[in-house]
Amino acid sequence: MVLRGHRDAVKRVAFSGDARLVATAGDDGTARLWSVPSGRQLATLRHGGPVNDVAFSPDDRLVATGSSDQTVALWTLAGDRVATLGGHSRPVVDLAFSDTGVLLASASTDRSARIWDTRTNRLVTELRQPSPVVSVDFAPGGRFLATGSWDGTARVWDAIDGSDLARFRGSPSLVTHVAFSPDGKHVVAVGFDRAARVYSCAVCGALSDLLAYSERRVPRTLSAPERARYLHEKGE
Repeated sequence: MVLRGHRDAVKRVAFSGDARLVATAGDDGTARLWSVPSGRQLATLRHGGPVNDVAFSPDDRLVATGSSDQTVALWTLAGDRVATLGGHSRPVVDLAFSDTGVLLASASTDRSARIWDTRTNRLVTELRQPSPVVSVDFAPGGRFLATGSWDGTARVWDAIDGSDLARFRGSPSLVTHVAFSPDGKHVVAVGFDRAARVYSCAVCGALSDLLAYSERRVPRTLSAPERARYLHEKGE
């Protein structure tokens, strides 16, 4: 099966969760939805510039697109635009949904990642870095976000309050892609140095892991506000 219709290079592709749809993103300023059983084009999603990434929400109800027109757009499977998420000042180059679909992260060459609430279409937090951010990925559960940047680092952030929790260095070149392991305890980063680097993320585990980590690193008992901030515990 060959899916034809784009008028310029196709840059990204994604399957829906049920594998019945394929979404393609192209330099012709469109993303397109296709039926896998038939190969028929179902919808054309238009931007004002090249579309650099496309992603299905975990429940397959929405499609997200990121474009060089500096916007993120949310669409129904019928091709209706339901939201335009603005705020980036340079091209949007990567997208990731949390596993619940509540949060959507966007990476941009404007040196930021943004996290959006898909229920309200509002910005949750902005994560600033000194160089373009080109990759984003949520840990299982959606509490943590990994970013990859041209500053040569992979970072882990609190996806709610924007805290910079961990920085992994070692790549002498640009980091081009990051991903969490399925258990959320490791981050892998790749770049132009022909290597993949896997990092242990001590702050990314379950509450019991975070408690053990804090006890090793902090020579005193954490206060209630500190436990709420760093361990995400709720007060009495």
